[in-house]
Amino acid sequence: MTPSPPRRTARRWLVLGSLFAGLVAILLFVSLSWRGSRSLPLPGIAAPPPTARSGDPQISRGPTPAPTASPQGAPDGSPPQTYEFEETVVTGELIKPAPADETEAALENLQEGILAFNVPPAMRVGETRVVQLVVRFGRDSGIGRAVTEPGAVETAPVKVASAMEAKLSGSDSVEIAAVTPEEQLMSRREITEWRWNVTPRREGTHRLQLAVSAIVRVQATEKRRTLKVYSREIDVTADPLFQRPWVLAGLGAAVVIALGAAGVRLRRARQAGFRPRPSAAAGSEDPIDLFVSYSRRDLPTVGPIVTALERRGLRVWLDVQGIEGATQWAEEIAHAIRRSRAVVLMGSPDAFASAFVTREVALGIEEGKPIIPVELAPADAPAKLKLHLAGMQRIAFDPAATERTAGAIERAFRRSTGCTEPDRPT
Repeated sequence: MTPSPPRRTARRWLVLGSLFAGLVAILLFVSLSWRGSRSLPLPGIAAPPPTARSGDPQISRGPTPAPTASPQGAPDGSPPQTYEFEETVVTGELIKPAPADETEAALENLQEGILAFNVPPAMRVGETRVVQLVVRFGRDSGIGRAVTEPGAVETAPVKVASAMEAKLSGSDSVEIAAVTPEEQLMSRREITEWRWNVTPRREGTHRLQLAVSAIVRVQATEKRRTLKVYSREIDVTADPLFQRPWVLAGLGAAVVIALGAAGVRLRRARQAGFRPRPSAAAGSEDPIDLFVSYSRRDLPTVGPIVTALERRGLRVWLDVQGIEGATQWAEEIAHAIRRSRAVVLMGSPDAFASAFVTREVALGIEEGKPIIPVELAPADAPAKLKLHLAGMQRIAFDPAATERTAGAIERAFRRSTGCTEPDRPT
C-alpha cells in the first residue's frame, strides 16, 4: 500500500536527519584523530621537530641512520615492517636579547654634577643684565659662590657628561645674546660657565627658558644624542625709570625741598611787608627810575627796601620772575636797564658771586647809567666792577631802619640824575 503524503514527508525528514548526524560524527572523529596524531607519536618514531620561529635555537638535521627492524613481526607472518627517521641536532647559539633603550642606557652612563645660575633683578626697559650659568662634576655645595652676576642664585643637582649644551630662550619682547658658546666640553677640575646678555624691550614680566642638555655618543659610534637633563623657567621684570621706588623718592624729595625753600623766602618777604609781583615796567615803554640788581637769595632783605622806595613814588624795576638764564628774559633785562635812569647795586657775597649781577651792572655802566651801590653785607666786588666802583660812596644797609636806607637811595638817585621829582605815569 502506498504511504500517504504526510508519511512520505516525515520519512524524508528522518533520512535527512540521519545523514546529517552521520556527517557530524565523521567530522568529530576526524578532528579527534588529527589532534591525537600531533600529541601521541607512534612507538619507535621520534616526534617531528617544531617549525623554527624567529628567536628560537637554530636546528640542523643529521645523517640518516641504518633501518631498524620492528621488535615483532606481523601477525600474518609477513616480514617485519621498518621505519626510517632523521636525527635532529641543535647547533649554534641562542640569540641575545635586544639591548635596552639607547636613551636610558646613555642616562645610566652620566655622572653626578651640580649647577648654579642667577635670576636677574628688576631692570629698566633697554637695560642689559647678564644671566650666568656654572656647571661642574660632583656635589659642590659652594658652587653658588662662582656666580658673580647680580640677582638671586639658585642651585640644582644635574647629570653631567663630557660635553654639555645650555640654551636660554624667551619671547620677542626680550633680546637674548649668547656671550659664550652654547656647546662646551666639561672639565673635571674646573667650573664650566655660560653667559647670556638679556635686554627687555617692553615693560612687564617676561619668561625665559633655561635648558641644559648632555651630549653623549651612542654605542661607541659617531652618532650623538642630546639628552635634556635640566629645565627651568626664569621670570625677569622690566620697569620704566620713573617707576623705580628710589627714583620716585628722589624726585619727590627734590620737589618738596624746592617748594619748601621758595615758601620760606616768600614768607620772610611777606613778613617784611613785600609781596613779589611782576616788574613795574615789564611790557611797557614808560621810563624807569631805578633798576635793582641783586641776588635772589637776598630777596627777603631787598623786598622791604623796594616797597619803601615805591611808597616814595619811585618806579622800580625788580626781577622776580626767576628765569634769568632765558634768552627772552635777558633781552627784557637789557631793555629795562636802558630805560632806567639809575642802577641800584645791592651788594652782598651772593650778589658778587652771581654772574648775572656782574653783567647787569656792567651793562648799566656801558649805557652811562649812574650806579648806586648799597652794601647789604660786607663783600669784595669782582675784578670787573672794582675799577668802576672805586671811589663811590656806598649806602650801608641798616636792618633796623629800612626807611632810612630807602631815603638814602632816593637822595642818591636825585643827586646823580638831577631829578627833584620822580616821573609819574600818565
